[in-house]
Amino acid sequence: CPPRGGGGKGGGGGGVGTTTPLFIDGVIDLVFRSEDGVFIVDFKTDKTEAPAEHYGQMSCYHEAARALWEKPVRVFLYYLRGGTAVELRDK
Repeated sequence: CPPRGGGGKGGGGGGVGTTTPLFIDGVIDLVFRSEDGVFIVDFKTDKTEAPAEHYGQMSCYHEAARALWEKPVRVFLYYLRGGTAVELRDK
């Protein structure tokens, strides 16, 4: 997966505009399609809400879904401890 942003959990180096390969071993928790596009939700049990730590991982999920369905993709983290949803957008 080509990195689109910062490091952190699943970030594995590289940065915006780099060509450093990135390997992500993960499973998308929830994905659904509608007429409006594709929605990805990844459930997190982190003690603190730090979306930037998951940007690399979610960026790869975004790219995979976009390539598969060729529709607009929206990505959300859902923090189970606080019941908070956070949409991740391009930096």
